[in-house]
Amino acid sequence: ISDCKCDKGFTGPDGEICTICESGKYKDIIGDSDCISCPANSNSPSGSDSVEDCLCNMGFVGPDGGTCTICESGKYKDVIGDFDCTDCPTNSTSLAGSEARTDCKCDKGFSGSDGGQCTACRAGTYKNIIGSDSCLSCEAGKIAIGTGNTSCNQCPNGEQPNQQKTDCEVCPEGTAGINGQCNQCPDGEQPNQEKTQCEVCPYRYAGINGRCNQCPDGEEPNREKTSCVSCSSG
Repeated sequence: ISDCKCDKGFTGPDGEICTICESGKYKDIIGDSDCISCPANSNSPSGSDSVEDCLCNMGFVGPDGGTCTICESGKYKDVIGDFDCTDCPTNSTSLAGSEARTDCKCDKGFSGSDGGQCTACRAGTYKNIIGSDSCLSCEAGKIAIGTGNTSCNQCPNGEQPNQQKTDCEVCPEGTAGINGQCNQCPDGEQPNQEKTQCEVCPYRYAGINGRCNQCPDGEEPNREKTSCVSCSSG
């Protein structure tokens, strides 16, 4: 009975019970030798009788039974075996060793579902993280010109974003501000020349809503400089 030797893919003492090689191992000779582990990052079905039964795992590429190399960043491999890694869709990326198309995430400045089409953020919006998050409207006082923005830019002092947040424009009449935010000047004041701050109406001027006008002859500003009143006698 000792002449009975375990087949390939099975292991055990001569003449005794032969046990199948478990998944991830193989045995390519007859006899009582041990099953051999597959090369790193590969696997085989139970009972494998050749190193070529060891197929590269998902996320790794290489010949059957050979060295399996990790798929680089921006690619994925969702099948076992000797297949190439696949590029992620345009404007998306993945971690090295990715095993599925859904591991491909939209780049910064682009939005879309994982593994799907990634669309550039429109002007006035931005996205500063990788993934499926939506593009965000620029914060107060900031703009984003063009598409695919990863951040927004602060408007200069004396200016504010237009309604679409795609460009800066001079503060409207009667307003002034810094950090891209224009505010109405109080009554009795008007913007300075740079429109960065409000200042009291000049001598002999009065007004409301940030607009100072010269008082007519025979009149002078009231104490608050909000309107003109008849000159006091004497």
